[in-house]
Formats: sequence, structure tokens, C-alpha cells
Amino acid sequence: MAEILSHLSSLSPALHNLSGASDNDYDCQLRDLIAYLRQSLADKSSSTISEDHSFLDSIDPAVNSLSYLIILHFQVNTIRSKTSEQIPGVILPGGQLWSKALRFLRSFDPIQVRYAGEEWRHIVEFVGQSAQEVSKPLLAIRPIRDAMLRLDSTCAVFTSTHLLLIRLCLQAKEYAYVLPILDKHICNFPRDSEQAYVNYHEPLLFAQDGPSTTYITRSSGLSGKIAYGDYLRYFLYGAMVYMALKDWSKAHHFLSIVISSPVTNSISLIMVEAYKKWILTSLLGNGKLITPPPTITSHAMRVYRSLARPYLALARAFEEGDFHKLKSEVEIARSVWHVDNNAGLVSQAMGAFHVFTILRLGKTFASIMMVDVTERVICAMTTKEMEAFIASLIMTGPMKATLLHLQHSADPTMIRFLKSTEVSSILQETEMRAQLVQTREMLKSFAVNIGESNHGLELSNEHMESIQRSQKRVDSALKSGISMVSESGGFDLDEDIMGDLG
Repeated sequence: MAEILSHLSSLSPALHNLSGASDNDYDCQLRDLIAYLRQSLADKSSSTISEDHSFLDSIDPAVNSLSYLIILHFQVNTIRSKTSEQIPGVILPGGQLWSKALRFLRSFDPIQVRYAGEEWRHIVEFVGQSAQEVSKPLLAIRPIRDAMLRLDSTCAVFTSTHLLLIRLCLQAKEYAYVLPILDKHICNFPRDSEQAYVNYHEPLLFAQDGPSTTYITRSSGLSGKIAYGDYLRYFLYGAMVYMALKDWSKAHHFLSIVISSPVTNSISLIMVEAYKKWILTSLLGNGKLITPPPTITSHAMRVYRSLARPYLALARAFEEGDFHKLKSEVEIARSVWHVDNNAGLVSQAMGAFHVFTILRLGKTFASIMMVDVTERVICAMTTKEMEAFIASLIMTGPMKATLLHLQHSADPTMIRFLKSTEVSSILQETEMRAQLVQTREMLKSFAVNIGESNHGLELSNEHMESIQRSQKRVDSALKSGISMVSESGGFDLDEDIMGDLG
């Protein structure tokens, strides 16, 4: 044990002093350290390390992240194999290894852990499983979320950890914690680095400015195996988070991704469930059924409509403005809403019906008496209750209007709808500035990932220029009458082009 600790200490200055080492040397040092640790821990003489949980106290996880990670992973696996318990107490929240795992996730060096991706992912998963075991998923949410952002601040590559985190948030009913991850734009899946860089040198893992696709690959271990259903579940669960936060626009967008995903023959139940929720979020966010994405095939739409008939009937009644018909449709399919776990959304749709009915009055009238509003909006509210309801709509933002009280308290209240030009220009400017900032950051993320996708698809400017130069050489040779046939009988073309044709 003392020998291992001494060896780790001797490697520490070399790992963090790049001035005297080339890129390749530094890369080799990291790989040699992993090999040494794994070989040393596999030796029987290292059994004391698995039992001595204080051994990690002498290692700084922020400086010697690789050493800390591999030893922690070794201790967790060893104690799991020695007990019949699925998750031993020392690993559960409050245990020694639990606290050491949290210490690591808060401070690890994101460059070093790229070289031990599988161990990193196992530690993240063990933290999530341990919190679930004691029915306290909230304990694992923030450590896992921050670890994901520390590893890759863009979170542009979809991984199995994305799905783990969002499941924990839904179980804990703590939805805002996942927004720093959920609001990121996913642009890639883990891929084989060998395939992604056929005609280019694979970058070194510790490159600071490299895109995340260079180190989050299928072989890196930073993500577990991902199935097509995992991708659909992530966006369905993400939509459920936004629905819980009443962000109907983003929820609708996430559901649109699910229902428009490509299919061959059968439509998955996940997609059908998403379509049902897509109908309800259309009503809740827009007051009407939005036109489905054009990328959905006619076959898929027929399946959706046949399996979501009660939802479509509800939407028709909502759009027609017939409250009695809407209430009847809700009662007829009450068992359907409960089986689909959509009873809460349907109940909110009933409330949204009154909101959009009142908002539509602003398109017809410049002002209207509160008594007339109560008569036009068929509901069980009294005039005073309707006034309080409209006041809440004005204060929260959906309704742009003012309430006018006449001189005598007995006189009825009047609603004066504001024109778009009367809305505060300061508020408009503030909202526009925020939207511009958000759009700028989104475009930056897209630009990086589009460039990386072009690189992987061999559509980059450098590659296209290489093809053009090669074509010019071929054309020039043909005009000069120079033979392009090699001794083997094939064409002696540029290697890059041959690689493309292979």
C-alpha cells in the first residue's frame, strides 16, 4: 500500500506540469498510470486497500483524479462482491464510500477521467442506485448533474447518464434541478472514434478545445449502451418535467421530437403516449390543436389517431368553445385519463378552456363589463370570483388588460383590453434582449456541433477542397494525355477519394 501511494505521489508533478512534456508524452503518462493502478489493484497484496477506506484520504481527487477514481471503484466493487446485500451499508448515503464518491464527483479533473470513462460512469450509477435504495433520489440529483456539467459543459452528446438523471428528478418530484441539463441541445450520439476519424488523426483525449464527440464515444465507457427507446424516453420524461413546471411550449417541443422520430413498421407505445400528451399540451399552451410535424409519416398518423380518439374528441370540443360538450367528453373517457396517467393534464385543460375563452374576448371587444364576461364564459364562478380570476391572469401575464372600477362600489367592473402598442415597451425590450441572448448561445452550440457533424460526414471545407484539388489534377492529367491507369489495372487516384469510395 505504501509503495502504491509513493508511486502516485511521484507521478503527480508530471501529470500537472505540461511545460516539460509533449502532448504524446503526457498522454502516455496517463495511460501508463491507469495500467499501473489496475495491475497493482489486481494483485492479491492490494487486498488491504479494499478494506482500508481511509486510504483515499491521502489522495486529492482534484489533483490525482485518475488514482482516486480507480481506487474508489475498486473498493466499491470489492465490498459489493463480499456481501450478499445488493447495496452494502458503507455505500449507502451516510456511509464512508458514499461520502468519498460525492467528494470525487464535486472536484474531479474532467480531463483525467476521460481515460477511465467506465469507472467514472459506474461511480455515477452507484450514487444514483444508492440514493434510490433508501428512497431518497434527491440526494443523488445535484452530484450527478454537476458531474455531467463538469465532464462536458455542453452536454451535447446523449449518454445513459442523461436518462438516469431525469428519472431521479421525476422520482424525487424535484424538476428544476434537471433544467441545466434539459435545456441543453443534444446534437450527437456516442460513436466509434475509429469510424468518425477515418481520414483524420484521432485527437488526444486531453485536448482542452476538442468537441465532446472526441472523447464521449462508444468505446470510452462514459456512456452505457443506448437503445432507440432510451432516446425516446429521455424526451418523453423531459416533456413531463416541463409539464410539471407548466412550461407548455418546451414540453410540446420535446413531445414533437418523440412523435416525429423515424420508424420502420410498428409505432412504439412510448410514441403513442407522447402523442396523447402532445394533444393536451397543444390545448394547454395554445388553446387549440397544433398541426402535427410534417416529418410524421401518414402511417404513423393513422396509428396515432386510432389510438388517441378520446383525446382528439376532447380537442375538438375545446376548439369549438362548447363547454358542455367538453365536460361531457371528460366524463365519458374518465377511465382513459386515469389509465394513461393524464387525469391531471385533462383537469388543467378544463381550467385552460376558461382562460382561452376569456382571451378570445379581447379579439372581439375593446372593453366589456364583468357581468357580460360571466355570462359568456359558462362556468360555476360568480361575478366576483370571475373578477378575481381575471385579475390573476392580468398579474401573471397571459392577459393584457386593465380592470376599471366606476365611482360607486355597486357599479360593475369593466375590462379594458390593451392593444399591442399599449403594452409596455420596456417589458418588450427586456424580453427581446433575453431572447436574443438565448438564441445567440443556442447558435453557438449549433455551430460547434454542425462543424463536428460535417467533419464526421466528411463535409468539412478542408475535405471538399481536397476533393476539388484532386479532381483538378485528374482533369489536368486527362487533358495532357497522361495515363491514369496503374500497373494493377486500377485508377491511381488520391487516397482520400479511394477512402470515400471504399
